Parts: sequence; C-alpha cells; structure tokens
Amino acid sequence: MAAFTLLISPDQFDLSKPLTVVADGKTVFQGTVNPSVATLLKWAAMDNDRTMLFAAEVPVSLGN
Repeated sequence: MAAFTLLISPDQFDLSKPLTVVADGKTVFQGTVNPSVATLLKWAAMDNDRTMLFAAEVPVSLGN
C-alpha cells in the first residue's frame, strides 16, 4: 500500500475551512486540519528553510 504525508502551509490554505484531498481520482481526506506547533517545529528542523512553513500534516494512504 502506498502512503505519503501531505504538508499543509497556512500561506496556501485557509486552515479554518475544511480541506479535501483527492489522490488517484478518489477523495482520501475530507475535513479540517488543526495547526500544530509540534508539526511546525518538526518540519522546520528537517527542512531548515524559513520560507517553507508547514503548520499541519495529513497522512494519506492509497489503499487497493
């Protein structure tokens, strides 16, 4: 089974509104995501790039 983590930037998405993720033509996530300081710090430490700030993450599984 394929899977990935979708990183959500508050610069690109309004986190107060529901988010729909479509992969391979199927809705794989629908709902709201909550910004997380832990997520922000985790990805900032890995990327070491202040222009790429990700406040939320959505794990996505592409099941058969």
